[in-house]
Amino acid sequence: MMGLPHAPPLTAHLALPLRSSFPHAKLKGSSDVLLYPSSTPSSRWILFIPGNPGFISYYTPFLSTLHAALPQHSILGLSHVGHTPQFSAGQEEVVGLRAQVDAKIEVLDRLIEGGASEVLLIGHSVGAWIACEVLKARPNAIPMIYLLFPTLSHIAQTPNGRRLSPIFRPLPTFLLSFLSLLLSLLPPFLLSLSLALLHPHPARETTASLLRSPRAVRSALSMAREEMWTICEVDEAFWEKWGCRATLYWGLGDRWVGGEARKLEGVFERLEKGGKGQAPRRVWCDEGLTHDFCILHGPRMGEKVAQWVVDGMAAGKKGA
Repeated sequence: MMGLPHAPPLTAHLALPLRSSFPHAKLKGSSDVLLYPSSTPSSRWILFIPGNPGFISYYTPFLSTLHAALPQHSILGLSHVGHTPQFSAGQEEVVGLRAQVDAKIEVLDRLIEGGASEVLLIGHSVGAWIACEVLKARPNAIPMIYLLFPTLSHIAQTPNGRRLSPIFRPLPTFLLSFLSLLLSLLPPFLLSLSLALLHPHPARETTASLLRSPRAVRSALSMAREEMWTICEVDEAFWEKWGCRATLYWGLGDRWVGGEARKLEGVFERLEKGGKGQAPRRVWCDEGLTHDFCILHGPRMGEKVAQWVVDGMAAGKKGA
């Protein structure tokens, strides 16, 4: 599916994004992908890792805006394994958080084997934590990571973590999956109508599709439960070594982050004062963008990230 690092310069004649799937060699499942080929042959790639639920269709406005601003990059948006309704139907096992990391590394390796010279990573929410894990595994291939509303430590202690953790337990997960099964028996237009006041198009249709897939719902809830006990202590060694390659975008009042952002800021300040490394670039949102930016603010977030990439390229040329 991804044997070449770039596509021929025919994007003007294609309806983007291109939709495909990536069958994983070691996992019993595939990842849904959105592909935006570069407008001219290029070995530069951007790999986007979503939050949870990791249904990549939510991010189409964001990725489309990003590609319009960065046509010289090929962009690949990657669903989490099991989170796409049409791909989750035949998947018997729930794919855990560590296996999701391995799945992203597998895709990155395929891009590198195909000739990609550099791959920028963008991660949203838990996708930011996954991006950090991928950078640890393949540092030579990744010059920069961009972490949007990142959940990087003690997610279970955040306001939303404390409030929602009970529904991630096995029994509620089973019951909600069963409810999803009941919803799948309804005519699709009825569920879409009921969501009309909650989600703008096309997010409404994406949410309806997700809610009508019991396996995708179970995958998302099970992964969330694992996040609660896995994402805990700050990895200070990571930030000491790789902080110079990261840009973090914090949201004011982000209830999936809470006071953890300030704690991380303290870690970054100690690293800088102690001369132990360069802290990441941090940007605090002052535009009212929310943690679930992909629902309402995808284009604006795409514009911001594109500018950071352009700034990074300019800085690289000056330092060359």
